[in-house]
Amino acid sequence: MMKEESVKEYQISVTGCYTAFESSQVLKSEDVYNFALNLYDSSISCIEKAYMIMLNRSNKVIGYALVSIGGIDCCIIDKRVLLKYAIDTLASSVILVHNHPSGSILPSRHDDLLTKSIKEAFDIIGIKFVEHLIITPNEYYSYSDRGRISFVC
Repeated sequence: MMKEESVKEYQISVTGCYTAFESSQVLKSEDVYNFALNLYDSSISCIEKAYMIMLNRSNKVIGYALVSIGGIDCCIIDKRVLLKYAIDTLASSVILVHNHPSGSILPSRHDDLLTKSIKEAFDIIGIKFVEHLIITPNEYYSYSDRGRISFVC
């Protein structure tokens, strides 16, 4: 006689904490940088964090989410979580922002590979990945300004 295996059922939910905020329009990397600086606190120079900013077709911010908190030199960003937030907010385009506590704005090889794989994931579902910004308290690196992705929405 065969023993039946039990199947476990899981209910998983990722929900955001919704807070009213004044929607900003972002048309260039400097706008993104100024918006993003308000998301970070004094830990910007200590702990790496990544945020995703969701935009509507008019490039107005319709939401943002803290998508990763890491250590002093890295954070893990799961593309599936990014896709969920984008779909849940009905975003037309998205922006990824993360800080470098080291103070260097230069992207690492991992940053480059991550940017490429995120863009490919969003291309599949028809949401534009228009910017990846690496920030410090005083400056930023923009993938779109360097021609590495397009900010055209």
